[in-house]
This record gives sequence, C-alpha cells and structure tokens, in this order.
Amino acid sequence: MTDANLLADEDFWKGVAGVTGVVAALLGVAIALIDRSSKNRVAQHDAEKAALGSQLAEKDVEIAELKADIKAAQRLKEIDDRINELKKLQGLATPPALEEFTQILLQEKPSQSPPASKLDGAAIKDDIRKIDELRAESVPTIEPELRSAIATSAFFGKDYEFAAQQFEQVAISDTADWRTHLAHGVSLANQRNGDATNLSAARAYGEAIALAPKDLSPDTRSKLFVYRGAMFKRLGRLREAEADLRIGLELAHDARAKLDAQYNLSGVLAQIGKEEQALELLQEVCKDPGYRAAVASHQADYYAPISNNYRFQTLLLGTTG
Repeated sequence: MTDANLLADEDFWKGVAGVTGVVAALLGVAIALIDRSSKNRVAQHDAEKAALGSQLAEKDVEIAELKADIKAAQRLKEIDDRINELKKLQGLATPPALEEFTQILLQEKPSQSPPASKLDGAAIKDDIRKIDELRAESVPTIEPELRSAIATSAFFGKDYEFAAQQFEQVAISDTADWRTHLAHGVSLANQRNGDATNLSAARAYGEAIALAPKDLSPDTRSKLFVYRGAMFKRLGRLREAEADLRIGLELAHDARAKLDAQYNLSGVLAQIGKEEQALELLQEVCKDPGYRAAVASHQADYYAPISNNYRFQTLLLGTTG
C-alpha cells in the first residue's frame, strides 16, 4: 500500500488514535506521579524545615538560659564580693557593740557623738536594698551581726528609717534577742512619723518585754514598759499607756528612770481627768529643766486639759508655787 493510500485508510487513523490515547494516558499517569512526587518532596522539605526551626528554637532557649545563668553567676559574685567588702568595713567601723548600744538607748550610758563609720552612706544603703531585693533568689545573705553594725551606724547618723529597716531584718533572724527588738523600737519611735511607726514601735517594745531575761534589772525592765507606754500615749490608747507607765514607775529605782516614767504618766493622767495626780507628778518632773521644757512643748496636746491651771503654769516657770 502506497503512502497516499495509507493516509486515506480509516483503520490506520483509528490505530493512530488508539496509540495516541494510550500515550496520553501514560503521560497523564507520568504527570500525576511527578506531581505526587513533587508534593511529597515539598512536604518532606517543609517537615525538615519545621524540625530545623524547632531545633533552632531549642538552641535559642538553651542559649538564653545559659546567658541567664552566666548573668546570675556574675550577679551573685558581685553581691558576694560586696558583702565581703562590707565585712571588711565592719572591722574598720567604730559603732558600739549591741550591748553598749543598748545601754545608750536605755540612757544607762551617756550618748556619745555619732562615731565615724564606714558603714553608712547612700552607696551602702543602695547595696543593702539590692541584696535584700534579690534575697528570694538564694543570693548570699547579710549576716545579722553585720546588719546590726550597719543599722547602728545609720542610727547614729540619724537615719532612723534605714536603721529601723535593718534592725527589723535582724529581729526576724534566729539570733535576735530583746536588745534587737529594743533597738528596732527606738529607731521606729525616733522617726515620729505618725500612728503606723508608733504602733510598730509599740509592737517591737512588746517583743523586747516578752524576750527580756528574768534577771534583767528592774530599772531596765522599767524602761521597756515606759517606752511602750509612751507609744500608747502617742496613739491615744490612754488606759493601756497608764497601765504600762504605772508598772514602769513601780519598777524604777534609778532617779532618771523614775523621772521618765513620771513625765510620761503625767501626760496621760492629764488627759483622762486625773488632774491632781498629774500635777503631783509634775511637781517632781518640772524640777528638771529638760523635762520641764518637754512639758511646756506639749501644752497644746498632752497637757491641754490642764494648760490653764495656775499651778501647772507656775510649775512651768520652774517654781513650786
């Protein structure tokens, strides 16, 4: 058969169409396989990419934790070094020991001029605050003895608020005794900052009274009651103040201790209508120029009910009228 006849043959074209269909089908299958393979490769690539991203994220977390550990270690080292520096300064400082400081607070020893100390100043206060802020993170702590020395230095520098903060930290330690609570109370009372600090001072004196040893001298025990009674007087809790101050007066043997109890008690009695008893006490109190001046300065509050009394005014003049 010639080529012309072949091209005109219907069966020939049917055969060609059949072959073409098969080829097309095979091409479709091949394209489908290629597409599926491409999608599988893309999915695998995405999975590998996600896994790599997860690994990188884990590494970032590890690096961040490592940096935090390094930073924490450096911070701990700095704090530890600073505490050691403070300990060295403690050896160079000259604040009195707690026993001597207690005697000063109780007026059993003349108060000296504020001693030169390397344990006060703004820089040290900042260091202490930073250390205390980080205390929950298991950083090195400041030993009670060192903190007491810092507090004593602050007290003599008349930074009573900072002194109170430091004595409070010592007071909650296992080494605290009645003297620490006394120092805490006096630091609070000396702030004269209203009911909040006065109440805290009364509580601190209460702790000192509770922890005071049985063999404490009557005069010293007297002063603890008088100090707390004075805080109750400031707070306007006059019946409690009267009770404490009468105990203090009864215990006192030393003339100065008696005078302090009489002064505070007279201010309470004047306010609760016991005018004659108040004037009897003032008869002794006003013999001392310092206490007489203190009485005069409180004519508008503690002694307001008797301020116009002729005998009271006579006593303020330094006479027994």
